[in-house]
Amino acid sequence: MDEVLKVKEAEIKNFRGGRVDDFDNAQDIIFIDTMLRYYLSIDPELLPDEKWASTLSALKEIRKIEKDSNGQRT
Repeated sequence: MDEVLKVKEAEIKNFRGGRVDDFDNAQDIIFIDTMLRYYLSIDPELLPDEKWASTLSALKEIRKIEKDSNGQRT
């Protein structure tokens, strides 16, 4: 379980651009899982850890493309 948390923590830090936020680790994972459900309509609980991390990276790129094309903040 600790290894799973470390993988997800590293990907969350990368997703947020390395910023330190006021969330604890469990809340971060819940938030990111909710984003994966909302934006991609997938159940993150069914993904293996590596797939979870790569899907999060893909979502980050999708949101960046949307931001750039719409001139909006994500």
